[in-house]
Formats: sequence, C-alpha cells, structure tokens
Amino acid sequence: MKTNFWITSSIAIVVAIALKFTAFSEPVSPNIAGRYIAAITDGDFLASTYTDGKLPVPINPDRLFIINLPIEEGQTEIAQVNASNSVTGAPYAFDVTADGSTAFVVETLGFATPGATTREQLPPGQQLTRIDLSNPRRPTVIDKVAIAPKPETVSVHPSGELLAISTQTPDREILLIPVQNRSLGQPIEFSLRQLGIVPDPARFQNGMYASYLTG
Repeated sequence: MKTNFWITSSIAIVVAIALKFTAFSEPVSPNIAGRYIAAITDGDFLASTYTDGKLPVPINPDRLFIINLPIEEGQTEIAQVNASNSVTGAPYAFDVTADGSTAFVVETLGFATPGATTREQLPPGQQLTRIDLSNPRRPTVIDKVAIAPKPETVSVHPSGELLAISTQTPDREILLIPVQNRSLGQPIEFSLRQLGIVPDPARFQNGMYASYLTG
C-alpha cells in the first residue's frame, strides 16, 4: 500500500530526529506532544504510476490513519477508516478542525472501477468525506457529499464553521461550505474570473486553478 508522500515524509522526519538523539543512550519513546498523528493513503496510485501510468495490483482502499499518542514500542494504537483521496493533487487533501474532533478529506481522482489498470481510467473525484475523530481510537465516517469535480485541497477555518475547497473545475474553482451544528451547508461557488484572476491562454493552456486556500 502506498502512502501520501508529503504527509508520511513529515512523520518520518520527526521519528528520525528522535532516534538520532537516543542512538547512544537507553531506548526512550519519542516525545511528541498531542493526541494523535493523522495521515492519508492513496490505495490506487503508486510512485511509479507517475511515469508508467500503471495502477497497483491488487488495489487497496484509500484510508485515513490515526496514530494515537504517545508512541510506545509495541503499544501504539493505530486506527484507520476508509476515506477516498488522491495523491495526484496538492498536499492538502485533508484537514482537521482546531479541536481535533473532525477531519475532512477530498478526492481529486475517484477510486478505480473494476478492471481499471491505468491512471487514465481513474474517474474524476467529486467526494468530500467528513470523519468523526472525537474518539481517535475509533474514527467514524459521518457523511460523504458530492461537490464540484476534481477537488484539490480542503482547509477548515479556525472556528470550524467554514470549509474552503479548491477544485480544477472551470468557473467553480473555489467552494465555501458552511458548517453549522455539525451539518454541512450548501456550497457557495466562485470562479477565479469573479475574483479578477484571468489566466493567460499562452501560459495556462490547460486552465488554471487555486492550489491552496486558507482562512
């Protein structure tokens, strides 16, 4: 199973630093503050898929992993839940509310259909998944909703009351979704042109979209 490169690389760096300072002393657990580490995996895309376009066999489900802290050898609890995502987009395919109770995941490309063997056969993604992390040992999918095709990134406002999502869909490049009483509201859609951003066809032959939004 492959993992989202940008996220798992960061985790590896943290662990490597901890091991460097304990190599010549008694083994100790890494001192990482927080409740958990969250990471997503894209089950239908390999690193080599970027060059040869071939999908893995067999194809594994996309997942959100929750590594519960503290990290202790042989005792660390790792929970997981299916959450469709795509490594082809920008490294912001999921975000977590400030209180750590809810995660949101988007998919740039959809999950491979039966018989799919190449990258070109992956359908455009259109799914936003909301996951309850109030108990990080038992992450639970709350709901899945369809949004504008090929969402790239998702960002949660610090208040937890608004999602900002960027997509590759022309004239629907920016979505704002209100979150009230733990319910998702109707998306408010904007185009880059509405914001005065007009792509130069000579430079952006395949269109232009926002790679990340933040509030």
